[in-house]
Amino acid sequence: MWDLCTLCCKLLGVEELNKPVGTWCSHCKKGEGCGIYPTRPEVCRIFECLWLQGILPEKLTPQRTHCVFALAEDGKVCTVNADPDYGQPWETPEVQLAIDALVNCGITVVVACGNRRKLITNDPAMMGKVVELVEGKKQ
Repeated sequence: MWDLCTLCCKLLGVEELNKPVGTWCSHCKKGEGCGIYPTRPEVCRIFECLWLQGILPEKLTPQRTHCVFALAEDGKVCTVNADPDYGQPWETPEVQLAIDALVNCGITVVVACGNRRKLITNDPAMMGKVVELVEGKKQ
């Protein structure tokens, strides 16, 4: 049995706590949970990764993959927050299958690992926006 997952407490930023991306929250008790659980910020209260939502199978827990999958409210973009302490964990076969499945369902995936970003999409309109941003054109 896995200890309580707390990887989001490292990989995600929490503005209300002045907690930057990629650092452990000072209130996190690794493997146990939140030290300020009753008074934690609303953003922490409502966050549920795709594994917690039951969308990803047990073999894709954040502890196993070193990735936290987070779907945007509009359901069109999924950010895969990867732990840079494990190299490029999004490149494992299991995680790649999950990413491919999301993209094949029309969801754009953004892999975030440290200061690196990778866009994976089948959406030509999204690719056009990326090209405009890279070339410095205004939208």
